[in-house]
Amino acid sequence: MRTNKADFLKLKYEIMRRGIIAHSEYLTEENVDVLRGFDFAFLCVDAGVGKKLVVEKLLEYGVPFIDSGIGVYQSNDSLGGLVRTTSAVGERSKRSLEELSFADGKDEYDRNIQLADLNMLAAALAVIRWKRHMGAYFDFEDEFSSVYTLDGNHLLNEH
Repeated sequence: MRTNKADFLKLKYEIMRRGIIAHSEYLTEENVDVLRGFDFAFLCVDAGVGKKLVVEKLLEYGVPFIDSGIGVYQSNDSLGGLVRTTSAVGERSKRSLEELSFADGKDEYDRNIQLADLNMLAAALAVIRWKRHMGAYFDFEDEFSSVYTLDGNHLLNEH
């Protein structure tokens, strides 16, 4: 039997950090209250009904969060696409309901293509955004969302 991803990562990271709590169950209407009282949340959830439930509950509970996502498409033998990071912090938190996609769209990423570099970039951008929110890095622009495009190597910010 394979180890659950949350439990596996807890074992890896508790060597370096204390107090890691793995939540290995999927969030549903019955258990979403586990999010109540969180200080901050990072979302990297596929679009759909489950994501909307989590976002709505985080907003209801007043828990700030950062959502990151990847969208890719294939043209000939190459992939194009983007990496998006959206923050729901402070007064602009409710705006995330308008900006985030909750549709069950399908793209090349849904075919289980392993894009470790794009996943790493999404995670890195989310952590950097969080560190700016926490005051570890300067945050002069306080952008709401950023989108990195593969084909042009551009990072665009939305305020």
